[in-house]
Amino acid sequence: MFVRRSFRGRGFGRQLLEQLERRARDVGIHTLRLETGWMLEDALSLYRAAGYIEIPLYSEYIGSPYSLCMEKRFAP
Repeated sequence: MFVRRSFRGRGFGRQLLEQLERRARDVGIHTLRLETGWMLEDALSLYRAAGYIEIPLYSEYIGSPYSLCMEKRFAP
């Protein structure tokens, strides 16, 4: 997911994330995980505000000096 800098701050990222979460819940997905860069402050602020928490690096991100993985769980 990416929002161009000139469009940031207008809530588009939050809207996209909310739609993704809603669709996930609608099909029975109870956990969402993501990878982002630790230096992407806007993205990290968005994910943290939405309730995502940091988790250990997984899959191909293990050992990456640039990656940060996060997760959000929903009630079943």
